[in-house]
Amino acid sequence: MSEEHKQPAIEIKASWTHTSKGIIILIILILLLLLLGFFVKRAYTYYQQVKFGTIDLSKIAQNNNLSASDFNQKIPTISNAYVDGFTDDPILGPKSSKLTVVLFEDFQCPFCASFAPDLRAVMNKYSDRVRFVYRDFPVVASHPQAQIAAEAGQCANEQDQFWAYHDLLYNNQDKLTVENLKSYAQNLGLDTKKFNNCLESQQFAAEVEQDLSDGITAGVTGTPTMFFNGNKVEGVLTLSGLERVIDHFLNQ
Repeated sequence: MSEEHKQPAIEIKASWTHTSKGIIILIILILLLLLLGFFVKRAYTYYQQVKFGTIDLSKIAQNNNLSASDFNQKIPTISNAYVDGFTDDPILGPKSSKLTVVLFEDFQCPFCASFAPDLRAVMNKYSDRVRFVYRDFPVVASHPQAQIAAEAGQCANEQDQFWAYHDLLYNNQDKLTVENLKSYAQNLGLDTKKFNNCLESQQFAAEVEQDLSDGITAGVTGTPTMFFNGNKVEGVLTLSGLERVIDHFLNQ
């Protein structure tokens, strides 16, 4: 057979090979888009639940390897590991409380700032029945002033003024320079010499880093994150949603 008759067959084979590769690439792209759509849908659903306070408490149980009956009857606790072992952390509420809420927050996190007023309202309402523990989780990669702000909060806690200082930082989240942090301490009437020495010497840097490490170990990936007797809830809850979760545990 002459070369003239062989050439079309070679061209057809090459064309088919090229088409096959294109089909495979197209299938892979479609699968990736479907997978992305699945995760986007899940993220949006969770966002809606957080926004409107409609989180299904049974799902929290499932995420913690508990059955619905376990969740309603026997709540696991992380208090020994994440609360009682760290008595220097800011705490509000009696130690004998039936419910311990461990908060992991970042002073430069905008979601934490938007959540702060509702959180403080709930803390004031339940402080005689619920123990609230604050843990630092500074995400310095995106919030470069979060670490120093967290250390400043601990310096204020040393003078028993953490919660008032906490509120000032969230109300002035765009002003967290060292000088700002010192001025807030002065505004609260703290011993400024003691506070400034504490901040400048990074007295609580290791403690803040320990909080961050504990949070990572506990599965914290962002802020705010809360643990209700060991059950993790991520994101910003509405005031009614937060009260609903707290009441659930108190009514056990």
